[in-house]
Amino acid sequence: MPRRTVQEVTVQDVQKRRNPNKHYVYIIKVSWSDSNTETIYRRYSKFFDLQMELLDKFPAEGGQKDPKRRIIPFLPGES
Repeated sequence: MPRRTVQEVTVQDVQKRRNPNKHYVYIIKVSWSDSNTETIYRRYSKFFDLQMELLDKFPAEGGQKDPKRRIIPFLPGES
């Protein structure tokens, strides 16, 4: 069986939630190569954690040596 791959990811909506504390949840649609789709829900903090991992694993793409060559988009930290 061939391994399925992500074909497209889109943010469908953002919800403000207050339980257990105030936070935002991003509703994301993931389309797969086998024509299936899934809806996933993630907090901003999970996107930020992924960003940090990408910058650690791909320092050149993160612009550590030359900021003009950065291809990983900037993502502000939570305030």
